Amino acid sequence: ACVLGTRYGLGTLLAATDSDAALRELKEAVSATPGCDFVKIAATQRLERDDAAREATRIEDLLGSGALDAAAEFAEVLVDVFLLADADAYVGKFTSNLDRLAYALLAIRRGA
Repeated sequence: ACVLGTRYGLGTLLAATDSDAALRELKEAVSATPGCDFVKIAATQRLERDDAAREATRIEDLLGSGALDAAAEFAEVLVDVFLLADADAYVGKFTSNLDRLAYALLAIRRGA
């Protein structure tokens, strides 16, 4: 992130994750990287959630039990996709269709 940010003049890193632990790990890695002090990390808005419960339980079970609100979850996903698609650069794992969707929307927006 720091190398790309310096090369292309980027300064904000938008992290779209449903894991507070992953976000903490990213912030620690960026702050520990020399020359990366220009990077600001912005996380997409998320409802408060219990990471341990989410990782230990299937999403279908959480939704079925009412522990998660399906409409709120979907709204958060849409916000993430549109924020990512509006970026100047995109780095993703591309292991999910959400990565692919955000990248495709970004490419269409850019006329690629």
